[in-house]
Amino acid sequence: MKIVNIIGLVLVVVVLAIIGYYINEVDEAQWRYWSSYDYDDYLNYSYPDYNSITFEAALVMIPFTVFFVLGYIWNIIKVKTVTAKVMSIIGLSFSLLIVLINLLVLVDGGAMSFDESGGFFAVYHVINLAFFIVLLVQAVRYENRNNKRETNTEVIDTEIV
Repeated sequence: MKIVNIIGLVLVVVVLAIIGYYINEVDEAQWRYWSSYDYDDYLNYSYPDYNSITFEAALVMIPFTVFFVLGYIWNIIKVKTVTAKVMSIIGLSFSLLIVLINLLVLVDGGAMSFDESGGFFAVYHVINLAFFIVLLVQAVRYENRNNKRETNTEVIDTEIV
């Protein structure tokens, strides 16, 4: 369980960089579109490229969200402490919200672009960072507690002099 939590901590840093990249790309694409828009030419209207970048960003976020959902579920199953279960359930609740936001972005990228929804993803992953630090500490404590129980169950033969 420690490995999953450590991988989660590393992924949070990677995802935050990816989120920053896509927010910047969508914002620049929107500025390019609106600065070169020809108001007299309605016949050759085409959707701006920021919709495709938004769609791509939402697709890129799906595997990361799935990893964190599975990470929370594995922590509920494997780490038998109250804190780990509570943090995992709260994390799953935030994950449900981010899945709904991601679906909104995927359904209609023009209505909610990634420069607007990217903030939600960034906050979600900062929460993941905090939760996975706590879950890592809980996994280590749970493992240490189980190791102590295994060593303390041995019968020690002593002679009374």
